[in-house]
Amino acid sequence: MKAADQAAALLDLVKVRALGQRIPVAVRINLNNRCHSRCRYCSFWSTPTDELSTAEWRAVMADLARAGTRRVSLSGGEPTLRRDLEEIVTAAVDHGIAPELNSTGYLFDQRRDALRPLELVKLSLDGSPAVHDKIRDRPGAFDELLGGIRVLRELGVKLSFAFTMTRENLHEIPFALDFAREHDTFVAFQPVMATEHSAEDVRRDLFPTPSDYRRAIDLLTRAKLREPARLRNSLGGLRHIASWPDIHGLACWAGEAFAMIEANGDVVPCDRIGYDSPVPNVRTHGTLRALAELPKHDCRGCGFCGSVELNMLLAGRVDIVPSIARVITRR
Repeated sequence: MKAADQAAALLDLVKVRALGQRIPVAVRINLNNRCHSRCRYCSFWSTPTDELSTAEWRAVMADLARAGTRRVSLSGGEPTLRRDLEEIVTAAVDHGIAPELNSTGYLFDQRRDALRPLELVKLSLDGSPAVHDKIRDRPGAFDELLGGIRVLRELGVKLSFAFTMTRENLHEIPFALDFAREHDTFVAFQPVMATEHSAEDVRRDLFPTPSDYRRAIDLLTRAKLREPARLRNSLGGLRHIASWPDIHGLACWAGEAFAMIEANGDVVPCDRIGYDSPVPNVRTHGTLRALAELPKHDCRGCGFCGSVELNMLLAGRVDIVPSIARVITRR
């Protein structure tokens, strides 16, 4: 984001916090549920849905700009499976919205024109090659990641990594930090959670023991103190998620400062929790009305790095600023 856009986004967050205005400054969009991987902690790939068309996503971007959205995070599923990804990214840019992408690195050679305008690409990283491939349940997944990094470097697109901490890869944290150092970037660490889009048996199969998890957080805290630029997480953010799986004590601004749009057009404060009543949809309500009629949400706590850090910023934690600035500053 340009400096002027960053300042405008910060002012909007002040309006949300101090004046009680609802401004979806940041929106995550799940473009599809389809995925070529079968990650052990995820269920997106097993939940097909009626995806919005290219024209519908163009209209959504126009409406989001009117609503005050400054940044969209395009996700899935695997968003590069959308053949119209370039058109969706272009629609965001044309309306003054900074786009970023969550991906595995799949099809990056074929999607170069879609990748060029991106502000940031967050690549999933689960560990060293054998561990990464096992968790993704896809032989060659790590090679795919390396190929994606190569394409992004050739294009000059900023990249980072996202590491979901599970029973199977806590021992891979040093590798992830070394890998980020090798590629001159940073990693967002977040605990595996049981959410609406998690695999059914995620608690049984992938939750680490509390003692192993706490040792991992201690390791990350020491790494943050030693080399702060290597971790996306702030120290405050690491302390907050240390109480996993019972994460609490931080007010959530989902639906006020940020929101999510599902592949079928459902608009929700957060897509990681369930809702008792039908939720608004851009097809039936239009994007602006859907954002205005978001359902109430009840969440006992979140461990997802981006949400934690933004909520901490809205709580007045200025120590979070360097962490967020690392993400939104231009390459």
